[in-house]
Amino acid sequence: MGKYDNKRPVSVVPFNGSSIRYGFRTNIDAGDGATLGHVDANDSNQQGLVFGANSPKPARASRKRATGTTSSFIDWNAITAARQAGWSTGKASIRRGGTTAKTRVVAVTFRGITYAWNMPNDTFANIGAGDLQTLGVRVTDTNDTDLVFGVDSPKPPKAVFDAGENIYSTFYDPTNGTLPEGWSSASNSQDPQQAP
Repeated sequence: MGKYDNKRPVSVVPFNGSSIRYGFRTNIDAGDGATLGHVDANDSNQQGLVFGANSPKPARASRKRATGTTSSFIDWNAITAARQAGWSTGKASIRRGGTTAKTRVVAVTFRGITYAWNMPNDTFANIGAGDLQTLGVRVTDTNDTDLVFGVDSPKPPKAVFDAGENIYSTFYDPTNGTLPEGWSSASNSQDPQQAP
């Protein structure tokens, strides 16, 4: 592994029970990658593949050698064997849903992932529960553990509503069918199989 070696796209399962595969680029040796459970992210059979997610984050593993320290994300299934092989590992992190004084975490299901983001409470109120339901947007709570935040790819499409003085937009689930009256699509979705 060299600092300037070409990086290849790989993925890991971030935690036990996760419905996604966390994709990233790495230039660690293929042997080390195999130890850490890395799988080629170009494999079209992978479901729930995301790149650039802020959450969840897999645990990181590192190993000191005479030539330096090797570090990368690790698949949760590979942690026990990697520790036995001399790697030290951290912990995966997840973010749950819920509400604050000014925002609430909402989500849509898109290509097998639960894409989540913070929606201001006034935007939520202005769009209205009926339109949000039709758009496939749901409110989350602290029991939600499968939420994916800050994804680079894939992103669900956006819908826009022009209310005259104000324009509202939100991500939506395109499989729900027809958009509510007054809404139009402003698609920005990306193919999850194309590694950024």
